[in-house]
Amino acid sequence: MKAVGYERPLPINHPEALLDISLPEPVPAGHDILVELTSSPV
Repeated sequence: MKAVGYERPLPINHPEALLDISLPEPVPAGHDILVELTSSPV
């Protein structure tokens, strides 16, 4: 799963303020639900 995150707080105009990261796909358990979000251009 692709995500955007940060490692430490930096000014937003810093090139490493927000990083593209890969995370494992979430797996619902117990009372959790998994929701898929999509977007479309306006």
